Amino acid sequence: MLRLSLQLWLAAGLFAVGYVGSLPLSSSASQPQSCHLLSNTQETPCFDLLNKTEHYQIREYHGNLYWISAVSQSKDWNTAVGEGFKHNFGYISGQNAESKKIPMTAPVLASRSTRGVFVDFFLPTEFYPPPAPTSDEVKLFQVRHRLRYAVMEFGGFAHETKFQTKLQELAEVWTTQSYNRSPKS
Repeated sequence: MLRLSLQLWLAAGLFAVGYVGSLPLSSSASQPQSCHLLSNTQETPCFDLLNKTEHYQIREYHGNLYWISAVSQSKDWNTAVGEGFKHNFGYISGQNAESKKIPMTAPVLASRSTRGVFVDFFLPTEFYPPPAPTSDEVKLFQVRHRLRYAVMEFGGFAHETKFQTKLQELAEVWTTQSYNRSPKS
């Protein structure tokens, strides 16, 4: 049975993303390299493309990355995403312990759980280790292990209804196609 932990990428060329596994890093894992998927200036997390079909890609994102996260309790998706974005944007605009201005990156992730709507920003590698947040609304965290995602691209702004529709499409395609979902040996 496939267990997906789902997130929405709010970036140009939007993605529906389903988490399909993680791999621990070796203790000798090095500093992540910077990757520029969307432009020469906007950093994105590096990934290895493991499989590409007509409908989706399997990507394995490198580990040892820092992110910031803000949660909103708003029931309305757009309001919650806006609130989380505002708090995180304050952090990268200099509202952090070192008053550093940090460039915007992609993706911006949004996900709903029983604790609210979480909005996460990837932090550029040149700012590692990143400054501590000064707002209680923003949490800093590090993802040490590699993460494997099934990714389906789609255009336009992804309101929650569109995201849920694309998510269902991804789940249907995923269950009808055979792909080796086990980690590399």
